[in-house]
Amino acid sequence: LPNHEINLEVSLNNTGKSDKENILLQLIIDDMTVGQQLVSVPKENKQQYLFKTGLTTSGIHRAMIELDADNREQDNRYFFNLYIPSKRNIAVISNSQEESYYIHASIGALNKPGESLVMSEYISLDDPNLKLGNHDAIFILSHTMLSSVRDSKIEEYLYNGGHIIILPELNSITEFYSNIKVLEPDIGA
Repeated sequence: LPNHEINLEVSLNNTGKSDKENILLQLIIDDMTVGQQLVSVPKENKQQYLFKTGLTTSGIHRAMIELDADNREQDNRYFFNLYIPSKRNIAVISNSQEESYYIHASIGALNKPGESLVMSEYISLDDPNLKLGNHDAIFILSHTMLSSVRDSKIEEYLYNGGHIIILPELNSITEFYSNIKVLEPDIGA
């Protein structure tokens, strides 16, 4: 979202025969330098560096990682785009509006009136109107909704970068959530 922190990890690989020390590494977004670091990379070694920034507007932003010149200048720039969507679609799957009241109130507090987060509500993962790929995140508010977790469309949704957030009920027990281990065996309940 606009004005939220973005973390970019940069991996530098020194394939040369000499150590590189105190070389300027820059993050440039929309022709403006937004981050700089002096870096050192031993010969035949790889190092990771982190940039933290934020963008004030949505849309596509042209970005570049630039390393000061060395003997091989053609590999000193890496171009990419950062896409900040103007809206995030969130699905809430619950048995009732009463059950989802807290989520509505929380998202409403974060959201400038209809500006960034668009919420849709469904009563089941099998609802024919629920198109998983159209949502950035899905909140599941009841363990009874997890009966269809074995469905491959959920696995595909997660594989393609979707996010599922499961909120337990007040009196829930861990056995209620055993179905999600089918999707990810390493999840602890």
